[in-house]
Amino acid sequence: MTTSNAVIPMTDRSRSEIADAAMAFCEIWAEVLAGLPDDYACYLNCTEANAAADLLRACGFDGTAGTVIRAHAEHDEPGDLHYAGDDD
Repeated sequence: MTTSNAVIPMTDRSRSEIADAAMAFCEIWAEVLAGLPDDYACYLNCTEANAAADLLRACGFDGTAGTVIRAHAEHDEPGDLHYAGDDD
């Protein structure tokens, strides 16, 4: 699979299409993203968790964004961005 980081010129139509796609993604994936660690033993790294939470917040899923970060943080280790455990 080939991916491209090419910048797509932004038009009103493309902005609308991106917004619609982002909202559809959030509506479909909101529950799955929060349950990845416990339901699927799939862990996001800090950058991935932050990106998912940022997109969820931008689409109005503030509570789910927090849930994603908390679920991710439970598996962070000392020194990781979201680690909240004891260092002892």
